[in-house]
Amino acid sequence: MHYLSIIGYMGWGTVIAAFGAAQLYNPIGICFELLSNSVIMANYTANNIVRWIIGSFSWILLAGSRSGTTGTSSTLLQRPIEVVLGSIGNFYAADRLNSRVPFFLIGQLNGTTIAGMPVGPRSYSHFSPLWYYVG
Repeated sequence: MHYLSIIGYMGWGTVIAAFGAAQLYNPIGICFELLSNSVIMANYTANNIVRWIIGSFSWILLAGSRSGTTGTSSTLLQRPIEVVLGSIGNFYAADRLNSRVPFFLIGQLNGTTIAGMPVGPRSYSHFSPLWYYVG
């Protein structure tokens, strides 16, 4: 995702999708946080949740891997599709291929599964609605 102004300034990453801190890779589940003047995104193919402060040139990792690594641990995600912010900066993420919803306290990379089962990818019988959320 990017936008171009009249003078050609590019914001929100490069045109090429990749795993760098100045790039996004299929960001979805986007929400705006007024308190920090930033956009929080589920960076789908990069397997992370990131904060992009308006006007900055790179994102800040909130959850998942900087390098795009997937996994089933409480610190890794597999194709996150949505982010919901709490009132004090905590957030929930819909971790699609792990079929779970982890809760992250502000400043913590270790999430606590509050819905679904923290067992592994494509565990259809545990929390299948996440699998079907994005077709």
